Amino acid sequence: MIAAAAQMGVPTVEDLNSLDSSGFGYQPRNIWKGKRQSAAKVFLRPAMQRPNVTVITGTDVLRLTHAGKRVTGVRIRNAQGERDVAAREVILSAGALNSPTLLQRSGIGPAAHLRSVGVEVLHDAPGVGHNMREHRLLRAQYRLRKGSENASFQGAGLYLSALRYFLLKSGPLTSAAFEVGGFIRTEPGSGRPDAQLGMGPMSIDSSTPGLSLHGFPGAMCGGYVMRPESRGSILIGGPDIATPAIIDPNYLATDYDRRVSVALFRFIRTMFAQPALAPFVVEEIDPSAGIETDDEIIDAYHRIGGAGYHAAGTCRMGEDEASVVDTRLRVRGVEGLRVVDISVMPSLVSGNTNAPAMAMASRAGELILADAD
Repeated sequence: MIAAAAQMGVPTVEDLNSLDSSGFGYQPRNIWKGKRQSAAKVFLRPAMQRPNVTVITGTDVLRLTHAGKRVTGVRIRNAQGERDVAAREVILSAGALNSPTLLQRSGIGPAAHLRSVGVEVLHDAPGVGHNMREHRLLRAQYRLRKGSENASFQGAGLYLSALRYFLLKSGPLTSAAFEVGGFIRTEPGSGRPDAQLGMGPMSIDSSTPGLSLHGFPGAMCGGYVMRPESRGSILIGGPDIATPAIIDPNYLATDYDRRVSVALFRFIRTMFAQPALAPFVVEEIDPSAGIETDDEIIDAYHRIGGAGYHAAGTCRMGEDEASVVDTRLRVRGVEGLRVVDISVMPSLVSGNTNAPAMAMASRAGELILADAD
C-alpha cells in the first residue's frame, strides 16, 4: 500500500507525525511491549497512588450543583444511591458528547431549548452543544490473493494469534486495526493535506450480524475529510440522564466536504489499481463495489459510512463572548467550572484526536495550577 501510494506521487515517510505535507507510512501507535498504553494506564493509574486522588467507578454524574452562579460540585448516582460531591472547582472531562449535555442538564446552555425540555436556566450559553465537528469515514474493501490477516482473527488462526500474544507479546493481536496511514491533497493548489487515509490487511463481512471478518483474504482502506466545514449539534431531550440526546452531526453539508470526500474515495480506488498491489488484489468487494457516480459516493458515506469517533467543538474555546469557555478553559457565565476535553476545540485538528487530548490535558494542568497559586 505504501509503495502503491508512492507510485501515485505520494512520498513515503518514516514518521507521519513529523510532516505537514502529503505522505504515507506506518501508523504511530501507543503500544509498548505488545500492549496499548491508554491515558488511564499511563497517567491515571500512577496518580491513583497519591493520597489526594479518589477514583469512583460505576457512577453517573447527573448534574452540576451550584450556589447562585458558582458551581459547588456534582450530583452523582451509583449502587449506593444519589449524593452530592462538593468541590472547590469542577473540571469537566466527559468528551464532546457528554460534556455539553451535562452542562445543559445543569442549566448551562441555549436558554430557549433548555426551557422547552423542562430545565431551569442557570446561564444562557447558546454555543453549548453547537459547532460539532466530526469525521465521516467511508471504506473500500478488496478481496486479496495473499497478504491478509483475516485468518488470524477467526477459527484456529485466532487461537494461534492469542497463544502468540500471551507467550511472546507479538503477532497480529499487538497491532492496530489500520497499520498504514496517509495524508493526501485532493484539491489542486491546496496547501496542507485535506484528507486522511487508514489501511489494514483485513476486511469486514457486513452481510452477517455483529463484527466478523471475511473467510477469504481481504483488505480495507478508509478515509475522511481532515478539517470538515460542516457543523452539527447535540442537545438534551430532557432533564433526565436516561432521555436520549438529540444528535445532528450534519455530515457533508458543504460543497467542500462533499468534494474532498468524493476525491479521496476515488484516490483509494486508483491506489489499489497500482502495479505495486497487482500481485495481491483480486477485486473490490462489498460494501463499496458498484458505487460509481459522485452522488452514489456521497450517498454511500451517509448510508454505509461511519463516524470517525472524533467528535469535537461542542464547548468551543475562544476569546469572544459567544465562546463556551475562555482561553483558560473556564466556562463563561459561572464560576468554579472548567471543561478539559476535545469539546473545547474550535475546529477539528488535522488528524486523530487521542494524542491532542492528552496534550490538552497536560497544558490544562499547568493553567489550573497557575490559577490556584
